[in-house]
Amino acid sequence: MTDNPIRNERGHFLPGNIANPTGRPKTPNLVKDLLKEATPRAMQVMVELLENDNPKLRFQAAQEVLNRSLGKPVQAVDLKATVDQGSAHLAALQSLAAAVTPHMLAEVLTIDAEPLASPSL
Repeated sequence: MTDNPIRNERGHFLPGNIANPTGRPKTPNLVKDLLKEATPRAMQVMVELLENDNPKLRFQAAQEVLNRSLGKPVQAVDLKATVDQGSAHLAALQSLAAAVTPHMLAEVLTIDAEPLASPSL
């Protein structure tokens, strides 16, 4: 890996190059400890908001409590899609061909070969 990742002409990283090789920075333990200490109070505030006079605020608090305790509800999606596989395949090949850089083409090995003569009977 290099310090400056190599990109193609469209700005995409070339294979083997990534922007953050060490991964996402870890959350400092001090921050984690502070958030753990604040969690019970934050939960209490959400529960107290269930008794608020504003119905919209009560609804949002109830929604948050339910989402955090039961998980968000699953949404059903009715999707009908038709794909012209020939066109999709052609588009994928064109995309791959456009991504080939000149140095990649130099690595292609060309072999000259002649077909074997068919045996005569």
